Parts: sequence; structure tokens; C-alpha cells
Amino acid sequence: MLNGHHPSDNQYSGSTQWKAPIATLSNLGNTCFLNSVLYTLRYAPQFVHNLHHLVSDLSRVEQKLGSIRLKSSSLGRSAAGLASSGTRSWSSKDLLSLGQADSSATKSKIQIATEKLHETYLSLRAAESKCLHCGATDAIPEPYAADSFLAALREVNSTFEGNRQQDAHELLVCILDSIRETCRALGARASRLQLQENGDSNGIGRQPNLDVDGGKTLGNLRKSWKKRKEVKTNEKRNSPSEERPPSPDPEKEERSRPGWDFVADDFEGMMVVRTMCLECEAVTEKAQAVCELCVPVGEDDTAEEPFRSACLSSEYLRDQNKYWCERCLRYNEARRSVAYSRLPRLLVLQLKRFSGGMEKITR
Repeated sequence: MLNGHHPSDNQYSGSTQWKAPIATLSNLGNTCFLNSVLYTLRYAPQFVHNLHHLVSDLSRVEQKLGSIRLKSSSLGRSAAGLASSGTRSWSSKDLLSLGQADSSATKSKIQIATEKLHETYLSLRAAESKCLHCGATDAIPEPYAADSFLAALREVNSTFEGNRQQDAHELLVCILDSIRETCRALGARASRLQLQENGDSNGIGRQPNLDVDGGKTLGNLRKSWKKRKEVKTNEKRNSPSEERPPSPDPEKEERSRPGWDFVADDFEGMMVVRTMCLECEAVTEKAQAVCELCVPVGEDDTAEEPFRSACLSSEYLRDQNKYWCERCLRYNEARRSVAYSRLPRLLVLQLKRFSGGMEKITR
């Protein structure tokens, strides 16, 4: 497992009770916000696992698209060489370098940042595995410098340039948005690959002409098909019970689809804004996707009050802020409430613990 250690690993069970080493991140200069987000995402359930499959699927699709480009380039240049003389021949090494150049040119800054994030987690896991196999009980992995990911992140968002302390929540949103864009890019390339593969199969693997042998081939095929049908019918009669294949799981099929947006599936919930007119009591509801829960924390709040207010809140629309009722066709007083019909699997809480004077709340 990339995130965490496998539960079957029993090297640490016994009287010694060793603990699995955890690789740390170096501080590159006010990068505490970066390290905290990377730690949190690494140990979020299934996050690194899904990220690993995203990068692996993207690499596999790009390799197939590159091989198709190399094939078409080879055929095109071969035809051009036959048509004109005096042109130099293209070797396989030249075509390989051409395909690599096309592959690197198609990578966006967002995709590079996603791949660098994946490389960071791979490096952390490699450092931990190295300590596991060294045999020393007090081995500690060397801190890893995530400078390559930070450089790629700054190419995506210039806000994180320099050595200033940044907001961790803003970084989290930037990383998740980059991964979602990479998922969309993978889905688009997978669709293009499928179209190209279907086009090649339709052009090369044509159906044989059954009338070439004067109908003899068609008659033989009909006889063999009839014979196979009789054998299949006898097997079905002899079988005690007909075994039906299990019905496919739609959710599992969606997760295995290339380009599946696991960020939306894990980090996205549904918020419902309900507005009721106080004159005619007509109710309108509007649902929208949310990825976070903003919780303002004050000095006089109890431990549960901020979270309860963030999940279930209501307000009255009156005076200059009246509600336009479609049934009454005029502005009326209304009551608007906000609730969450579905919370995400991984709930992100944004604690607003700063006052208007930029003074941090101590509690």
C-alpha cells in the first residue's frame, strides 16, 4: 500500500513492538502549509491509491497513443519516401524520439503537477521501505524535500511563489482541482484512444466475404453454427441448474472507468438551499455540490455550536433583502435555510479562526 502500511505486515509484532517508520518532509522555507496538506492527503482513505491508478492509467493511455502516432508517422514517411527520392530514411530511433517529443509536448502544467505529487508519495514510501529492510530498530527515514512538486505547483498557481507562508486550505483546493482536471484529461484521451483503435480495427480487420466460394462457405458456417447450437442446448438440459453471471455493479464499473473523478466521489457533498415565502408558503429548493464546510470559530462559542450552525443554518429575508416570489410576483419576506442532504466521504472542515483585525483566536 502506498498510503499507510499493510495490516498483514507483522515485522513489528511481538515483544519488541516496533513501529513502522514514517517518512517526513523537509521545510523548504515557510512550507509548513504544504507539508501539512501532503501529510493529510497521504493518509486520507484511498486517496493515494486512487492517485496511483490515475497516473498509471494516464501513462498507459499516452503510451498507446504514442505508439499509434509512431505507426502513422512511419507509414506516412514510408509513403513519402516512395513518392520522392533523395529524402533521408527515418530510423526507429528517430521515430522514437519523435513520439517522446509529442508526448512531452501534450502534457499540461496541471498534469505535470499531478505526476510530481504522485512521485512525492512514491519517494516517501521508498524511504520507509528502505528503513524497513535495513534491520535497525531505530532507523528513521531521511526527510524528503518536495521541491520538484513545489516547483510544478508554482507553475500552476503563481500564488505559491516565493517563501511566504500561504493558506493550507487554498493549497488543498488547488491540488484537488488539479487532480480533477487531470481526470478529465485522462477521460478525453481514453475516448480518443478508443476511437482510434476502433478505426484501426474497422480498417484492417474487415469481415470476410461469404460469397467468394459460391455459397459453399456460407453453408458450412450455417452447419457448424447449427451443430454448436445443438451441443449448447444439450449441455443446458444436462446441467442441474442454470448459472447466471452476477449482475455488474454500476458503482464498481464507474470507478474502474479511465478518467473517473474520484475527487468528486470522495470530497463532494450536496447542499440544499430551501427558501419559503412567508406570504403564500411556496417553497423552492436549489441543490448544489460542495467540497467543504466552513466553520467560523468565535471566542464565546461552545464546542458544538460552530459545527451545528455550519451544518444547519437559517435566516430571514426582510427589509431591503426581501425575496422575489414567483407565485406572488412581488418581493415578500421569506425564510431561507441551508442543509446538507449528502455529506462527502471525506469531509473537509475549514476552521475560520481569525478575527477581522488579523488576530488569531487563542482557544
